[in-house]
Amino acid sequence: MAGPQNELPTVSSVTLVLPERNDRVKADEDKLRVAYMVRTFNVGGLERCIARLANYLDRERFEPMVICLRKSGSAADWLERDDVPILELNQRDGNDPFALRRLAQMLREQRVDIVHSHNWGTLVETAIARSWADVPAHVHTEHGQGLHAEQKGLKKKLRTTVERWAFDRASQIVICAESVRPLIHRRNGFPKERMLFIPNGVEDPAQVPVAVPPAELRQQLGIPADAIVVGSLGRLAEVKGFATAVEAVAMLREREQNVHLVLVGDGPEEQNLRSLAGQLGIAAYVHLPGRQSQVADWLRMFDVYVNSSRSEAMSMGILEAMAAGIPILATDVGDNRLLVDGAPACGLVTPAGNASSMAAQLERFVNDSPLRASFGVAGRDRYLQHYSIATMASQHAELYLHHSSGVAPELAAAAQ
Repeated sequence: MAGPQNELPTVSSVTLVLPERNDRVKADEDKLRVAYMVRTFNVGGLERCIARLANYLDRERFEPMVICLRKSGSAADWLERDDVPILELNQRDGNDPFALRRLAQMLREQRVDIVHSHNWGTLVETAIARSWADVPAHVHTEHGQGLHAEQKGLKKKLRTTVERWAFDRASQIVICAESVRPLIHRRNGFPKERMLFIPNGVEDPAQVPVAVPPAELRQQLGIPADAIVVGSLGRLAEVKGFATAVEAVAMLREREQNVHLVLVGDGPEEQNLRSLAGQLGIAAYVHLPGRQSQVADWLRMFDVYVNSSRSEAMSMGILEAMAAGIPILATDVGDNRLLVDGAPACGLVTPAGNASSMAAQLERFVNDSPLRASFGVAGRDRYLQHYSIATMASQHAELYLHHSSGVAPELAAAAQ
């Protein structure tokens, strides 16, 4: 390859020699090439966010791509356009000393202007390869609260030190939840003011055609037309606290309230939840239809959305409920209060793990139809203003454009 040579640092016994960046010729000087980094492009919340960004970025200004450190996966089906290439690095398990070299070469060959990594899984590789390939900007997003939770002792300290090293070299650290800001600061000392809050966006269920009408779903589950349906979306895992919701509904049934609970999702707690419902004598009123690909129809059936999580960053389920105009009852964890307890409020907040409090708040919804309606309207309005995919994509576009020009962005807060 012709042109002046630049010898770059040695990492894992690999010395990478690449031409200077100014030897590259962009195919279209008016567009920025954005590379989204993942380990594998399998189904998950992080991958859903990447697919949404890639789908909605303005093609007049951006050319998105997805780079998988290992392999692609079923999340590729979420890409709605055929102009988003998916590149695979095929990184081997364990020690793969040449992976960084291949990644840097890939970034150079693709003439990437902005590389966007997500969570710990792609942070360090991206930070190193970006510097080797002379990519102008590196945006890194933290999606949740659980980073390094499984690590202890020296291993945790080492990982946290490396994380801070990579954070300091990124152009921008983005957080999807305000509750993550103090956690990161306590963990590695990264300044709170240098983190930029851009919340995730979700699809508008009003734009999704009805596949199965709510009345038909009720009939399939054996739920009477006059019953109040309390519903939730999510993985049936212990951290989601669905046992508290089951216990709260049992209390309401004891008070002769006509309430049914529908939990859409699958996971390791499914059998435990079924057993708990049976022990409490409400098996006929707790419905676990499993994982559903078309959640918009299920949202239309819910009268109240419940988030019972013990730990949360920013709940995608709450955002989807807001988009559907459903009143919300949420535990006071993570960003839940920020989402539902605004002005005007679109729901109520209850302590995590407190079935009695949850039952009392649910009873307010059951007995107050105007309250449900007003919260639903407020939630829908807040979604349209702050949490649509178009808003999320627009905020990221502004971020990319600012960093491509070397000017730090000042985005407005997503929710006040």
